[in-house]
Amino acid sequence: MDVDLEHGELEVVGRIAVASNATFVGRIGGSSVVYKPVAGEKPLWDFPDGTLADREVAAYLVSESFGWGIVPRTWLRDGPLGPGMVQLWQEPDVEQDPVDVVPARRAVLDGWRVVLEGSDADDRPVRLIHEDSPALRRMAVFDAVANNADRKGGHVLPLRDGRRLGVDHGVTFHVEPKLRTVLWGFLGEPLTADELEGVRRVRTGLEDDGEGGLGGRLAPLLDDVELVALAERCDRLLRTEIFPSPEGDMPAVPWPLF
Repeated sequence: MDVDLEHGELEVVGRIAVASNATFVGRIGGSSVVYKPVAGEKPLWDFPDGTLADREVAAYLVSESFGWGIVPRTWLRDGPLGPGMVQLWQEPDVEQDPVDVVPARRAVLDGWRVVLEGSDADDRPVRLIHEDSPALRRMAVFDAVANNADRKGGHVLPLRDGRRLGVDHGVTFHVEPKLRTVLWGFLGEPLTADELEGVRRVRTGLEDDGEGGLGGRLAPLLDDVELVALAERCDRLLRTEIFPSPEGDMPAVPWPLF
């Protein structure tokens, strides 16, 4: 019998110690999940307290509206440490590195984009690179719409079947420009017809404030001003038809990169 993921017993089986907020591995029936209780969220200077779980779920809903399956199923529910975000666990393929740091002397092969150059801890020249793939292009479009402030390399999960999934979307949907990402390799390039159509689906969905519409489902998760800013980001992409450039005073890439 299928287990009800939203109401079945959530058992905590481990903790992800490297996460900046309290993050646990759990199990609901036979399904492994990630569980982030609201009580374990650390306060941030630029985001309202206690809203990261809501933003993770909002990111999933926007991903579903795009129709590209970027964000794993994510929902709100109660758990052993109180209410929080729950997301289906994804097992990445450790043999693949869609985002990588390589020695600067190494030639950049076809199918890769250079994001930036710098030095490692031993002062050796290195490059941050990422795949030049439709999957990462879609993720970069999603991040621009969601205003993702923390697209680290480790937040891009490569699956064995070739899919790339995005995780850790707690710092998204701010009203001010906050886009910080390791996926700047597409900066300034024209969006494809498929990418523009994805943005258009999100923009149209925001107009549906009914119970099943995107606008209606996002309303309990984001403030009105954040919903307005989300629509404006969609409008801007549809108007310019290019990948955006960094804005604001914050660094353009997250730190650490991974």
